[in-house]
Amino acid sequence: LITVPLMVLEFPLLLALGRRANGMFYSLGGISLAMLITAWIAEVSPISSGQWWGFYLVSCACWVVMVSMLYGQVTKAASHLPAEFQDNLKCMKTFIAV
Repeated sequence: LITVPLMVLEFPLLLALGRRANGMFYSLGGISLAMLITAWIAEVSPISSGQWWGFYLVSCACWVVMVSMLYGQVTKAASHLPAEFQDNLKCMKTFIAV
């Protein structure tokens, strides 16, 4: 349960972007927390009910937003870093997406 937020929050921290990382840090943290909470509510809801579908779709939407932030904002913010770090970042992004 705690691995997803930690894994996502490490991106802004590892990039050492200073103040630019604050917004990404809080956005990614909030989105990952919303994803986990809505997924948990869907998990305990009756399967195929309206409540289940609603929370499941919200959780999926949070995941899509999180991945788009990682591939958009985080990649753009890390563009000034060395090529070796870019390769490591690519590997980390793939791990999150899969």
